[in-house]
This record gives sequence, structure tokens and C-alpha cells, in this order.
Amino acid sequence: MTQLLSFQGNPDLRAGLLAQMQAQARTGRLAPVLLAGRLFPVFALGCPPEVPAGAAALSLPPELLQLGFYLFDGFPETLTERRAFIELRREMLAAFPVGQDLSAAAGRFCYHLLKEPAFGVADLLHTPESAALRREVLDALSADPCGAFLDADLRQRLQAEQSRQADKVTALWRAEHREDRSILKTLRALETLAAVSRLPVDYRAAAEAVEKSIYGAFGVNAQPTSAKDDQLRALFKHVLAA
Repeated sequence: MTQLLSFQGNPDLRAGLLAQMQAQARTGRLAPVLLAGRLFPVFALGCPPEVPAGAAALSLPPELLQLGFYLFDGFPETLTERRAFIELRREMLAAFPVGQDLSAAAGRFCYHLLKEPAFGVADLLHTPESAALRREVLDALSADPCGAFLDADLRQRLQAEQSRQADKVTALWRAEHREDRSILKTLRALETLAAVSRLPVDYRAAAEAVEKSIYGAFGVNAQPTSAKDDQLRALFKHVLAA
């Protein structure tokens, strides 16, 4: 298999892209940049559908670029906010090293997301079965961050456990018209695990795992959203520099 080297191993490719972004930062204009002869919406809000094509042009794993778009996002309205947003996206692309095989980076990110106490996934799991599934996903990523051991059987068992927890939520509401937060938290954490398990088959998986983990931790972790964003972006940079 041909090894995918970031930016095709060409520092000028990254430098040219960053220079275009720097020029737009001066005006605060959120316009597409020129990439491989085509316009690429690097300043689109959220994760644009052009991510896989952009990743191919930059020789980057699409799941990693999708994750970057999700983590380094914003809702700029004023000129000052647009300039800050341009710098944020520029910071994201500048974090990618040149000439490196980054195929395992998204898996390493997900491993830390599930393992580190700061991200709170383990705190949301309130059943032995769900905790065991988290350990199994962690073991799979530890053995191969590219996701070779995140197989269909594991995805099916995660889906089955999700269904069991969802049935508990429905049954409790029908019987007692109330919700059990421990069940809801477990269900949210299982959704995070399920997203990670799709890493080998869905380039959106890592970004969706982050989204699910944030949604699941809402009301559990007292940290403000900006602090959580900073932690996640720092982790992204860490796995790229490793």
C-alpha cells in the first residue's frame, strides 16, 4: 500500500494554502481558497461536503481533516469575529506537519477522547456492559489506531447495547413518566463509542464522536464550553505532533 504523506511531502503546498488564508485574514473575507486548481471552502461553517476532495488534494486522511473542521469552528458575524475565525482555521491547517503519515492520528485522538478523565466519557457509563464495551474499543484502538480491530461484530454489539438502554428509557417513561439520568448518560456515552467504532468505514466518525461526547457530558462536566473546546483542540494538535 502506498503511504500517504501529508501535503504530498511538499512544504510549498501548505505554505501556499496558509498564505491565501493569511491574505483573507486582513480583509475578513470568508472566501474559498484555490487548491489543486479548484476552489475549496476552507472557511465554510461546520464540515463542508468538499472535505474528502480537499483531503485528497492535500494528501491528508479525510477523517482527520473532518475532525479539524469540526473542532476549529465558529459562528463569525462581525468583522472582528470573521478575522478570528480565519485565524482559527489557519491555526488548524498549520498544525498538520508536512511529509508525515497521519493515518493513525484520528484513532489516537479517539483513544484519548475515550480514556482521559478530562473528557468524561467513562463517567457517563453506568452499566457493567457499557463499561466493558468502552474497554474493548480502547483495546482495539491501542492495538491498531487505524481501526483494524473495530470490526462489524463490535459495531453490532454496541448497537444492541444502545437499543437496550433506549428501551429502558422508553419503558420508564411509559410506566412512571420520568427519566433516569444515569440511563440517559449511558446511552449518550454508547453513542460516542458507536461513532468511534465506525472510524474505519466512515470519515465523519471521529468528528461525530466528539459531538456525541460533548452532548453526553452536558450537565455532567461543569467546565465552560470554551475550556472544553480548548482541551479538544490541544489534543488534536498533540496527536498531530506525536
